[in-house]
Amino acid sequence: MRKLSLLTLIVVFAGATGCSSISVNYDYDHSADLSGYESFAWVPQPEVKQRNPLVYNRVVKAVSEHLIEKGMVEDRENPDFLIAMHAGTQDRIDVTDWGYRYHGWGMVSRDVSVHQYQEGTLVLDVIDAETRDLVWRGSATKTIDSNATPEKREENLRTAIGKLLNDFPPGSTR
Repeated sequence: MRKLSLLTLIVVFAGATGCSSISVNYDYDHSADLSGYESFAWVPQPEVKQRNPLVYNRVVKAVSEHLIEKGMVEDRENPDFLIAMHAGTQDRIDVTDWGYRYHGWGMVSRDVSVHQYQEGTLVLDVIDAETRDLVWRGSATKTIDSNATPEKREENLRTAIGKLLNDFPPGSTR
C-alpha cells in the first residue's frame, strides 16, 4: 500500500459512492481500559499537512467532531489518547465468469466481464498518551469514485468515519 497525499485521501473516502459499501474493522488491546478515555489530540503530521492542509483539516475535523459527539474533548496539552491517520490505495480487478453463452446457430462463447477499480483504505490508530502503546486500530475501505461532487465527498467521508468509530471506545456506553 503506498502513501497518499491528503488530496487523494479525501478522494478515497469522500469520493467513494456507488454500489460498494464501506467495509470497516478494528482491533484493540483487550488489557487496556479504553472506556476511561475522555480527551484526545492528533499526532502532528507536518509534512502531510504542508501538501494539502485543506484536506488534512477536513479529515481531522470529521473525526474530532465524531469524538466530541461521544462526549470527548480535544486536549492538546494533556490528552488521554493520541490519534494518527494513514491512507492508501490499491488497484483491483474483479473478474466474473458468467459461463457459456449459446447462440441460435449452435455457436458457444464464453461470457466473462472484467471490472478495474481502485480501492482506498483509511486507518486510524489510537495511542495511549501515557504509555505510547497502540491500543486500538481501525480501518475503513471503500471503492473510490473520483467523479463524486465535493458535497458527496464530504458526506461519504463523514459516513465512513461514523461507521469506523461507531463502537469506539470498546467497552464504553458512548
